[in-house]
Amino acid sequence: LDSNGDAIRKVSNKEVTRTILSSRNQIFAVVIDGVATGPTVRACDERNVAYCGATSFGSVSGSEKVKLVSL
Repeated sequence: LDSNGDAIRKVSNKEVTRTILSSRNQIFAVVIDGVATGPTVRACDERNVAYCGATSFGSVSGSEKVKLVSL
């Protein structure tokens, strides 16, 4: 989602991390219908994504700046 809440792109769970890292747009939030893996959360952190929402989360270090939201 961009900062206006509009969907930038819908992708499968397998493509989320790669899409975050390769996006040309500034991403405000990522919403995942499934597990947000450690690499996905780190990708959000690298790209300064404000929020990552998912139904559950894999292993994360806790030092990420991205805010994790359980759906």
